Amino acid sequence: MSASTIPACEPADHPPRRRRQWPLSLRLFMLILLALPCVGVVAIVWRARPLTQIQVDQRACFEGLAGDVPAFLDIRLNDMLVSADWSVADGGTLDLIGGLKTTPELTLTRPYAFLDSNDEPGDGQIWKSREARLVLAGDPLARQVTGRWSDGAGVEVPVTLTRIARGQILRRTAGLIFQGRGRAVEYVAHYPILEGTDPLGAATQHALEQRVRQDAQENAGLPWNDLDDCWMTFREPSALNNWSCTDTWDVQYRDRRLVSLLCSSYQDTGGAHGNFRFDVLTVWWNGQTVEQDQLADFFQPDTPWRDALIALCCEDLQRQEASAATAVQKIPEMLEQFTIRPDGLHVHFPPYAVGCYAEGPYEVCLPFSRLSPYLCDTGPATALPAPPDRLASDHPPGKSSRGASQTDLSP
Repeated sequence: MSASTIPACEPADHPPRRRRQWPLSLRLFMLILLALPCVGVVAIVWRARPLTQIQVDQRACFEGLAGDVPAFLDIRLNDMLVSADWSVADGGTLDLIGGLKTTPELTLTRPYAFLDSNDEPGDGQIWKSREARLVLAGDPLARQVTGRWSDGAGVEVPVTLTRIARGQILRRTAGLIFQGRGRAVEYVAHYPILEGTDPLGAATQHALEQRVRQDAQENAGLPWNDLDDCWMTFREPSALNNWSCTDTWDVQYRDRRLVSLLCSSYQDTGGAHGNFRFDVLTVWWNGQTVEQDQLADFFQPDTPWRDALIALCCEDLQRQEASAATAVQKIPEMLEQFTIRPDGLHVHFPPYAVGCYAEGPYEVCLPFSRLSPYLCDTGPATALPAPPDRLASDHPPGKSSRGASQTDLSP
């Protein structure tokens, strides 16, 4: 039979098969089960995202006069205590404390006794306490503060201070919360808001806030580009692996031409102990532009100023009994951690720099009168609290303030 004559097959006489359908409620339930992991991942990422908060700090910095001498005050108000750093030109910096302000006046005194500088410790030597006292009238955080200062040696002078900065706190957190221990990573920065609208203050504030936000991003961000760091951020927090970093920026000096800031940073990343470091920011207004200055900008390049500073630092560190006082000779870059204060140039050494960790940080004050042979007659050195032309009188008649040798810096 040919292909053309083959009869076609007829379809079977029964209805077509219908596809079985799930109930609507069951389909919705299955959809929810499939979506739960995605929702969980989104929720984890959302809860672990960095959060930034800014709040006002009960802190302020002042500059002014104690009698006719330049003075500086950094005051902090807590719930139960008022503490302050009080600095008078050529008089060093004193730590003062006071109780809650319950009267129209706030009295701050020394928290501990100390030996007179003329006393030599020996057998039976007793500790003497000077009644050094700073009394402030009215609101201690107001723009203008008045009071009186007594050095404990019978000298009492009036105090007039103007607020140059007020405190602010930036808090940035990231990671998951676990059993009330807080988030896995926390960064806190206490930094000043400089008063005034002058170019120097505005430029310094901009540079400071840039550095604070950069540190916040580095210490409490989400490092997606590094899988290990990302896991450390999202890992289950515990008492040992909550990371924290606290930066405290202090105004060391502020006038219309020069600003000096010091950052004390403490980091705890779950090791045997936290790590401590310093950072500095020195800004100078030259009359036209604002510059961030380094230590070398204050000294004459053709003089052995660095050797002189190293010698003075080693001398003072040995007096403080630092176990590695001469380390600055091998690492002169340590000198770059410097700040300006009314009483001199201060060099800051973190733990491990010139001694073991248990010794803590060290600070060396270099009076301007001992640095004057090497200071520049131009540049940021002219904006120091005691510029070179005012320091010439510190040298004996007939001796140039620029021609003194390194041995002239010794006591």
